[in-house]
Amino acid sequence: MCVLSSCPGGTASNIVAYIAKGEMGLSIMMTTASTLAAIVMTPLITTWLAGTLVPVDPKALFMSTLQVRDLWACLHSRVAVNLRQGGRPPTK
Repeated sequence: MCVLSSCPGGTASNIVAYIAKGEMGLSIMMTTASTLAAIVMTPLITTWLAGTLVPVDPKALFMSTLQVRDLWACLHSRVAVNLRQGGRPPTK
């Protein structure tokens, strides 16, 4: 429950906002802000709430959260570039 409370909304919130004809710019900006805040807030909230019951290494949790976010950001960027190029492999 601690980790879930510090995780960002994700793409589903943007899809729901689109279906409901909501403000897409605001939805995307809030998703971006919550994703960036999750890098810091996940270790803080987990240490604060669960750290009294189990040992939590906030630095290691921060690094793993950062790595997971960077992995998806890099993967998404690579896919976006490929789609922009018509699905062709990148040229050198």
